[in-house]
Amino acid sequence: MPIRYIDFNRGSDANNGSTPALAWKNLSMAFNFNPGAGGGIYLASDSVWEINPTKAAHNGLTQTQFNGADGNPAFIAPYDPPGVAPGGMPTIRYRMFPVAADWTWDATDNHGYPKGWYIQFAWHNLTNDILVKVGDTWVGTTNQRSTGNKGFGSINGDYEGSYEGQFVNGMTRDTLRFNIDLGRESVGGSIFTRLYLSGAGLLTPGAGNDPSTVLGAGQIMLGLRPYIYLYNSDTHLIVRGIRCEDGGGLFALDGDANRISAGFEAYENDFRRTGVAMAIISSTGNVATTRREIDIHHNTGQQIAGSFFSAFKVGITGRSHHNYATDGNKCSAMGGAEYIQIATTTANGYREPFISEHNWYDRWANGTGNNTFDGGGLYVDIGDDGSILRYNLVTNSYVAFQCGSGALSHWYGNTSINCELMGMWNNPGELPAFLASDYRIEHHLHIGAPFGTFPRGQDTGVSPAVTVITYNGANTNLVGVTFRNNALILADGDTRSGANIMVSADWATGKVLVDKNAVAGGAAKKITSDVGATDRTASTNTVVTTREAIGLIPDGQLYKITAASSLWKAGADLARVNVDRTGRHFYSPPSAGPFEPVRRASYF
Repeated sequence: MPIRYIDFNRGSDANNGSTPALAWKNLSMAFNFNPGAGGGIYLASDSVWEINPTKAAHNGLTQTQFNGADGNPAFIAPYDPPGVAPGGMPTIRYRMFPVAADWTWDATDNHGYPKGWYIQFAWHNLTNDILVKVGDTWVGTTNQRSTGNKGFGSINGDYEGSYEGQFVNGMTRDTLRFNIDLGRESVGGSIFTRLYLSGAGLLTPGAGNDPSTVLGAGQIMLGLRPYIYLYNSDTHLIVRGIRCEDGGGLFALDGDANRISAGFEAYENDFRRTGVAMAIISSTGNVATTRREIDIHHNTGQQIAGSFFSAFKVGITGRSHHNYATDGNKCSAMGGAEYIQIATTTANGYREPFISEHNWYDRWANGTGNNTFDGGGLYVDIGDDGSILRYNLVTNSYVAFQCGSGALSHWYGNTSINCELMGMWNNPGELPAFLASDYRIEHHLHIGAPFGTFPRGQDTGVSPAVTVITYNGANTNLVGVTFRNNALILADGDTRSGANIMVSADWATGKVLVDKNAVAGGAAKKITSDVGATDRTASTNTVVTTREAIGLIPDGQLYKITAASSLWKAGADLARVNVDRTGRHFYSPPSAGPFEPVRRASYF
C-alpha cells in the first residue's frame, strides 16, 4: 500500500515522498507510480505547480498502473501539511507560453493565402477542446467542421462543407483565430498535432513577424492536454479535491481495447479557465467485451474553452451527476458542457447506458468560431445508442439540449431556463451507420429567453420553433420520436411555435408520438411539422395556455408551478424521485407538462 506525498512549498525531489516530512516537490516524481490497493498520492493543499509543455514534450503525468481494488481504492487527493489551515486545494497550472523560436512559417496556399504561422508539436494532443488565449482574449477556431478534426491547417476559412474557404459568424481574415489538426494524418510530413494561429497582424513571414513577437512575450497561453493521462489506470481509483486553472484540465482516461474496469470516481475537483476538464476516451473495442464504469460528480468549473466533461465511444457506463459549470465553449463549439458519444456496453449480458443527471450548466456558447451548429448545454453526438439524460438544468444559453447524429438517446425531466431553444435533435443522414434514430423527450420544462438573446451559429434558427426534431435519412431507418408531457413557456413577444417535429411522411407511418404537451405563448401553431408548414396542434392533445395561467413563480434559481395552476397535479407520478443540488426532493423538473406528477406534501 505505497503512499506518496508531494508538496511544492516544503518538499524536495531528493526525498522519498513517504511522509509529509519527506515529501517530493514536483508532480513529475509520480510518473508511473504504482500505488496498489489503498495506496495513492497526497498533494499539499497550499501548493501550486506550474507545468509547461514544449514543442518537444508535453510534460504531462502519464500513469499506466494506477489501480486499486474493490473496497480499497487507490487515490489522488489533497492533504493539509502541518500548520496549514484546512480548506485549500492543490492547484495545477498546465500551460504553454510559446516563444518566437516555436513558430514556423508555412507558405502553402490555403484558399488563396499562405497558411501562415504554426507550431509543430512532437506529440499528440488528446482532446478537441483546447484553450488558446492572447492576453484577455479567448481565441476561436476555424476547423470545427472538419471530419475527424483533420483540419490540415485550414486556417483561412472553413475546411469543408457549404462554407469551405469562407469566414462565417463575423470572422474575417484579420480576426485572431486558430486551427488545430488532431487527425493523426501527415501534415507537412508529421502526424503529430500542429497548431496554426493567424489574423491580427500575423499575416507576414520573416523574423520578428511570428505570433509571440507580434502579440508580445508571454501573451499567448495554450491549454492543451489534460495534465494526467491515465492509461489502463481506471480501476477503483478516486481523484478528488484538485484544482486546475489557466491551462489544461485534470485527466484523460484511456485504455486498451475491450477493457473491463469499474470504480473510477472523480469528485469535488474545480476548474477555472481551462480546456476540457475531464475526458473519458474509449475509441476502440467491442461493446460486448468492453465495460468502463465511471462516477463523475460534484465537480465545478468556470470559463472553459470547450466542453466541461466528455465521454467518447465504446462501453462507457456509470454516471455524471451533481456537477456545476458556467461560461463554456469559450474557444470552440464542438459540443456542449457535457459531450457524450457512447456505444452502450453489453458486457454483463444486458445494456447499461451512461446516465447524466442532476447537473447544472450555465452560459454555454453555441456556434463560436466557424462552427455553425454545434454547442449548448448537454450534447449527445455521433452513434450514441442509448445514453440517458434526466433531471439536468441548463440556463442562459442559446440551446439547452442537443443531439446530432445520435442513434438513440433518452431525455427525461430536464429543465431549461432563459435559453432560446429547449433543444435540437437532428440526424443529418450523412453517416449511414447511425441512421436508425430513436429519440424520447419527455417531462421537460422550458422557460424561454427572447429570440435573439444569444449569439449562435448562422445555420441555426432555421426552423421557427423552440424545440426542433429533424431526421434526414430514409424513413425506414427511423425507429421513432416521442415528445410527451413537456411544458414549453415562450418569452413574451416570441412568435415561434413550441415544437417543430419531423415531416409528414414520418407522421404518416406512425413513427411520431406527440402527446399531452403544454405550450404558453408563441405562434398560433403550437406544434408543427414540415419546418412549420403543417399545424399539428389539434391532433396532438396539446394544452394551449398562457404564462399567467400556468402560475409560474421563481424558486431560488429554479421555478415551480403553484397549486393554483390549471396544470397542477393533473397526471401520474414519475418512476424516480429526484434530489436537487440543495438536497431537496422533487419530482420530474419543477412542474413538467400538463400532466403534473403527484408531489409529496413535504416538498412545499
